[in-house]
Amino acid sequence: MNKDLEQNTIVTNYEFSSGILVLESSKGGSIKVKLNGFDLSKLTPDGYEIYLSDSGSECKHKEGRIEVSSKELKNPSFLLTLLHEVGHSAKDEKVDLDRDKEISRELKELSRKNSEKDVLRYIGVLEEYTRLVEKRERQAWLSSIKSLKTVLLESGHDVRKNFANFEEFFSKIIRHYKSYLLGMKYVFEKSGKGTDKQWHDFEAYVDQIFNPHIPILEDEARVFWETELPK
Repeated sequence: MNKDLEQNTIVTNYEFSSGILVLESSKGGSIKVKLNGFDLSKLTPDGYEIYLSDSGSECKHKEGRIEVSSKELKNPSFLLTLLHEVGHSAKDEKVDLDRDKEISRELKELSRKNSEKDVLRYIGVLEEYTRLVEKRERQAWLSSIKSLKTVLLESGHDVRKNFANFEEFFSKIIRHYKSYLLGMKYVFEKSGKGTDKQWHDFEAYVDQIFNPHIPILEDEARVFWETELPK
């Protein structure tokens, strides 16, 4: 890794087996991330910029910006995580995020009530939240996998080289995807609400929402994995 300072711009190079990542940054400003010359900002929606963050160890997105962890950049498979956050910046996700805020307020209010009617309402709201979360995560992962193919064809940067086989590659995606499945179950369990039957019914509901979409993600991942580079 080397750095060159020119006109207040810091250029950092990271060398991987499949090419060179170039990071152009200025203090407090947005950055450009290029893989073998391909500018990843081409994959972000209008109005979004990429910023470098020294805090945390993962990429994340906020309205109008995608933050790249300086620690994550040292991970050869960081591209998968970065493109997942780019997937979250899709315009149609904003509507879900607005409802997300409403649901958070409603759950907080219902958490203080314990009548049978309020518990049923709490479960109903949590089920809606489960559907929103699953949809958001699934769409972001599908988008990121498709973007991996674009990056591969445009730059030759092959993230597949960082995984022993398809199973290892796909397990990384599913591990992140299913963490939200486990998270939804934890939210209900932590609330202490409902009967044992209601808890088991909610567990089954979450599985029913998440698990049927795993083959969809696997099919898209396999399409990318089997992509051949132009000769």
